[in-house]
Amino acid sequence: VAYPADELLQRDACCALAHLSDDDARACTNITRVGGLKAVASAMRTFDSALKLRRWGCAVLAHSLGVEEEDEPEQVTVRLALERAETIIESEGVGLLLAALTNSPEDAAIQRDSCAALAALAQYDEAQRKVIVSRSAVDAALAAVSRHRAFPDVVADACLLMSTLMAEDPD
Repeated sequence: VAYPADELLQRDACCALAHLSDDDARACTNITRVGGLKAVASAMRTFDSALKLRRWGCAVLAHSLGVEEEDEPEQVTVRLALERAETIIESEGVGLLLAALTNSPEDAAIQRDSCAALAALAQYDEAQRKVIVSRSAVDAALAAVSRHRAFPDVVADACLLMSTLMAEDPD
């Protein structure tokens, strides 16, 4: 937050947050509450052509949406997941993820994380689901499957996105 114009620092900060948020619900919640998801979205907007920053930013967003709380009642888990999703939506994360998905077709990690995050956001918010569909996410997911068929995690997350977008009731 203190150095928004420093591309290398922003990239490295996104990398650190990606590692911190990987499979750690408490870290994801803390990152959200201190403005980390908003800062990641801002960095992705500011340096939209920086591939490594985009890769780490997508990872942070995907981790924040894909992690489950341990040792918490279900209502707390749902509330915290919604809090993270709402923060990403408010930070225009859907647009950033869609841009990453369509503008980085060669990067398997970006394809995987963008698809996973968009699938989660489509489940949380009907309006965002319509935006995701209208912005050709299904075509981009199909392209990801075709281009990265050797990477099962890319194929799985692209299929998850497509099935979520095509389901009557995403829950």
